[in-house]
Amino acid sequence: MPLTELHQVDYKDIPDVETRKQLRKMIDKLNDDIRQLDWLLNHSRLDDKNIATEEVVDDPIENGSQNKYVDFYLNVYSNSGMECFNPTTLVPDYHDTAGVVSNDTSFEGDYSLKLASGQSMEQLEVGGEGFADPDDWAWCTDEAGNIQTRITFRAKGSSGQIRCKVYQGENLTPLWFWHLKNDGTYEKISSNSNLDFYTPDDWVLGELSFVVSTVASGGKIRLRIDNIGATDVYLDAFTLTPDWLGKWSQVYKPGPHSGGSVSSSTYYEFGTADWDPSGVEFTLENLYTDMPTASCAITVESDGDASVLSTSSLIMVCKMVMETVESVEYYSKILAVPKGSSIPSTISGGKIQLKAICTGMVARAE
Repeated sequence: MPLTELHQVDYKDIPDVETRKQLRKMIDKLNDDIRQLDWLLNHSRLDDKNIATEEVVDDPIENGSQNKYVDFYLNVYSNSGMECFNPTTLVPDYHDTAGVVSNDTSFEGDYSLKLASGQSMEQLEVGGEGFADPDDWAWCTDEAGNIQTRITFRAKGSSGQIRCKVYQGENLTPLWFWHLKNDGTYEKISSNSNLDFYTPDDWVLGELSFVVSTVASGGKIRLRIDNIGATDVYLDAFTLTPDWLGKWSQVYKPGPHSGGSVSSSTYYEFGTADWDPSGVEFTLENLYTDMPTASCAITVESDGDASVLSTSSLIMVCKMVMETVESVEYYSKILAVPKGSSIPSTISGGKIQLKAICTGMVARAE
C-alpha cells in the first residue's frame, strides 16, 4: 500500500486567545486521531506480529473493535487522568508531588498534572491501593524470565525534559524502550536506573512509552517522574499494563480511581477461575444496562507451568451475555473464552482472570 500523506491542524495561528484556548483540546484530539490513522496506514504495524489476519473477523465486539487487541488488559494506573484531587492543595489522589493539578491544558478529561522546574511526582499507595504488582501478569516475560510491564503517558511542555524512574520496593528497576532511527529501523535503549525524555509543545507528539523489567515475587512497583528541565511540563493519560504487544502501548482508557471515568456509579467487577479449555462463564454481581468494558487473561500460579503460554499463541476473548428481566435486557454474565491454534487441555496452576468496569447498574433481585 502506498504512503498516505496526512496533515495535522495547528492552533498557533488563531489570533484570539480565548478562541485558541477553547479550540486547543478539540484540535489535540483531532491530531491524535490523525496520528492513530498514520500509525495504521504508514508504519506496517498491522502485520502477523500484532494481528493475525485470519482472526480479525472473529468474535467482533458490538462497537466494531476487537477487544483482544485493544483491551487485552485493563489499565491499572490509579487516577490515570489526574481528575481526582484535593480541592485545597490541588494534589492529585494516589500521587505524592509538589506539583498541582491544572486545567491549563489536558490530553483527556479536564485536568493534567503540572510540574514546575525541579518538581517531581511519585505514585502513592493509599489503603493498600495505588500500586501495581507485576506478578499479576507473570506470564508476560522476556527471554530471561523478567516480567515486562509497559508504562505510557502523555507529556507536554515547550523544550521540557523529564526523568522517569520505577521502583520495586526500594530498588530501581531496569527500563527500556524502542527508539525509531532515521533509517526507519528501531534500536533498543535501556538503562538500569532512569530514562530521560524531552517534552514537545503538543500532546499528540508527547506520547512517551517504556517497559519496566522486574523479577518475579519482587513486590509492587511505583513510578517517579522528575522535571529536570527549565520549563513547566504537563502530564496526563497514564497507562500501566503488561507489555503484551511487545513494542506498542494499547489504546488509552482510564484506570481505577479516575474520577468521572470510574466514579461511584461505576462498578469494578473481577474474578478468577481454574483453567478450562472451553472457557469460563463469570456471573456479574449486578445487572447492567451498559455493555461492560472487560478484559480477560491467562495467569499461572508461582508453582505452575507457564511455558505453554509462550508456545501455543493463546489469547482470551470476552463475550457479553444478556438476560431479560421484566421485558428489559441487561448484561448479566461475561464469557472468557480461549482462542488459539492449539488450546491445551490442562495448564498446571493455570487460571482465567476477568476484570470488568461496568456502568448502568441495576441490583439483582434477592
